[in-house]
Amino acid sequence: LIPPAAEGSGKDYFQRTRLARLIAGYDLLVFNPEQQKRMLEEAVGGETELSFTDIRPLLLQHFPALQGKSLLKIIEMSKLSRYSSSRFSELDMLKTLFITLAHKRIQDLDRAHSKVMDLAALGTLADLMPLIDENRIVVKEGLEVLNRMERPGLRGLLIRQDLQGKKITTTDISWHVNPVLNSTGRLGKPEIAAELLLSDNPERINELVDLIISMNKERKKQGGKVWEKNLNKAQESYARSEEKFVLIYNDNINRGNTGIIAARLVNFFKVPAVVIALSKERAVGSLRSPYNLGGFLDNFADIFDNYGGHNQAAGFRMDAGNLDLFEKRLYERVKNLMPPDQSEEKLVIDAEVPHEYLNPDLIKVVEFFEPFGEGNPALVFLTRKVRIESLEFIGKKEALHLRLLISGGKYRWPAVFWRAAERAGKDFDINEEVDIVYRLERNYFQNTDTLRLTILDIHR
Repeated sequence: LIPPAAEGSGKDYFQRTRLARLIAGYDLLVFNPEQQKRMLEEAVGGETELSFTDIRPLLLQHFPALQGKSLLKIIEMSKLSRYSSSRFSELDMLKTLFITLAHKRIQDLDRAHSKVMDLAALGTLADLMPLIDENRIVVKEGLEVLNRMERPGLRGLLIRQDLQGKKITTTDISWHVNPVLNSTGRLGKPEIAAELLLSDNPERINELVDLIISMNKERKKQGGKVWEKNLNKAQESYARSEEKFVLIYNDNINRGNTGIIAARLVNFFKVPAVVIALSKERAVGSLRSPYNLGGFLDNFADIFDNYGGHNQAAGFRMDAGNLDLFEKRLYERVKNLMPPDQSEEKLVIDAEVPHEYLNPDLIKVVEFFEPFGEGNPALVFLTRKVRIESLEFIGKKEALHLRLLISGGKYRWPAVFWRAAERAGKDFDINEEVDIVYRLERNYFQNTDTLRLTILDIHR
């Protein structure tokens, strides 16, 4: 607030700022009005009228332990500041106190939004938002609502997807619910999904669920055709970018499939990908990346009509006439792209679990840290010297995967190791003692809930 010398000082300068217009007619909430008044008057000039409301008396009604404590002292006491990833300022503490006070004084503040938390969770997961801070709270509370199956239309879809009777997780939503709902928008009819989520008519809900599942099958069919027709172009782009990026565009790509195809390209090539659906006048694209691109699309802001998203999943729209310029500039920018070293995938292990702790109670620790997703990956464990008691090759068309039985300590564990068939007999075998890196998960099959290890790596 301190004005530069060239700008003048005091009331005249302050009144020309946006802040003056912002606070006009409002009280300033403060924790120490005497001190804050002196500081603000010095900053804006003594003639500027400021109105204050001291929130200390209200806070002390609910939190008497704060009596006589300054904001700095409260910061020292706060677990929130202690575990914050950045420095916790006095303003951060005041904001936290205000939010806490609001929740205490307005008992319905949480309940007012509880009925739509399931929708908020679906949207947060569908948009691949990092599950940190408020996003994690939204999804956690939304999953509780989802598991109660209170929304008739969503209940109908969950039942059809064989999710009734199990604890629904972010994985279930991301694999079995959101893609199905999103298929309506990808085929240009998002109102069908909206009607399902709002409907309470059982007959209409059944009709809508049938229609949406049929649309999802059609979306998969279209996506498969687009993949086959454009894979060669993707490989050419990959080579042109010196294996740093993939760009494909075509008029045979449905604008609703750009995100799905881009994500599939990322999984295939392990680099960022842009997929553009072309029409005579418009070019609509999606960006997906396996790592943070740091505002990559900002480099093209002048030729986009609009764009948005975040650093690993975003979208844009532009005039089709700008495509050549976009392509030229993209490959120029990609030359300076410095992707992280992906020569060898690294596994981050959260904890080493001795045999005596490898027991069914471990799932309680896993579920304490849920929900898992972007920004909050599932816990990964290491246990040494377990024995492979059995090993079986599995797969629908080709036996690419392994089903194992692992013994460690007092328990025997069913396990799966995806895409590891070629390693069996070479890196490990039956009756060998090995070290395993794994996730512990619930497996639901034929209405039975069991615990299962998902193996991520095995070493002798």
